[in-house]
Amino acid sequence: MAAEKPQIIQAEPVKTLIDRLRSDLATLLILGPAQLNFVLIFVLPIALIIPFTFPVAILVVAFLVIVMFIDVQYNSTVGKRVSQFILQNAIRHFPIKLVIEDPDAFDEKRSYVFAGEPHTIFPLGIISLLENSNMFCVKNIRILVGSTAIGSPIMRQIWTWMGADSVSREVFRKLLNRGTSVIVIPGGVQECLHMRPGCEVAFLKKRFGFVRIAIQEGSPVVPTFIFNQTKIYSYIKLGYGEWYNKFSRKVGLAPLWMWGSYLSIIPHRTPLYIAVGKPIEVKKIENPSHEEIAEVHAKYLKAFEELFEKHKEASGNKNTILEIY
Repeated sequence: MAAEKPQIIQAEPVKTLIDRLRSDLATLLILGPAQLNFVLIFVLPIALIIPFTFPVAILVVAFLVIVMFIDVQYNSTVGKRVSQFILQNAIRHFPIKLVIEDPDAFDEKRSYVFAGEPHTIFPLGIISLLENSNMFCVKNIRILVGSTAIGSPIMRQIWTWMGADSVSREVFRKLLNRGTSVIVIPGGVQECLHMRPGCEVAFLKKRFGFVRIAIQEGSPVVPTFIFNQTKIYSYIKLGYGEWYNKFSRKVGLAPLWMWGSYLSIIPHRTPLYIAVGKPIEVKKIENPSHEEIAEVHAKYLKAFEELFEKHKEASGNKNTILEIY
């Protein structure tokens, strides 16, 4: 039997000043609203009690409330155009190289669970799998994100247009059931609390939920590794210990002093390498036992580690180690 031939898709690097500005704007649109909302949480209460800033503060609050309740549809005419601009320029920012080990293994009539790791500060590499990036062979695909991204003004609009949905069991199953593939980052924000040079960290040993849902819907699980994502920001941790971990999980973000290009939220132009493994087939079972879930989970962990070892040298991480908790 002939060996499967991997497919390699390389985003075109930026070449001109206009290219650079467009890619900077694209990444700023992805991440900037989060910083804006964070600043407004602290600034607006103060502005509301100062007489000469009160009118402006009221207008800002009114605008944010209106934005929160405006209906947002994925792939609407406006949304598709915005999403295409953001994703197709953001993948050039780093740029991103996408390596699909067996593109022929994916059937457009089936749904898959792409379990990507690691999370790091922002899992930006995973945008290469979204439909409007025009990089990945699976087109009907969405990403599940936390309430911080999908429940905040402005950020909600942009991320929904890009293909994000709320990370909940109901949404997860609904998408798979209708034939839409789903991207999840099972390790979550806890991983970036343990980041350090020369090491990739993945919290997966106790993450069984995504496997359970994959089995319930009969959707294959696909190991996916994002290399070099820990290098797109410089950072200093602002705390340690259990309180730091609990607070980070509660707010969905890790308290870090971080900076990228121009000392801003725009990430460094570090090449990203995304490896997409082969689908792990599962038998559809509505109420799988712990043993049945653990069996598929073990296969995923093994394939995930093998994916890392196979691609780490090609991605420029020959001496990097992987720690799975």
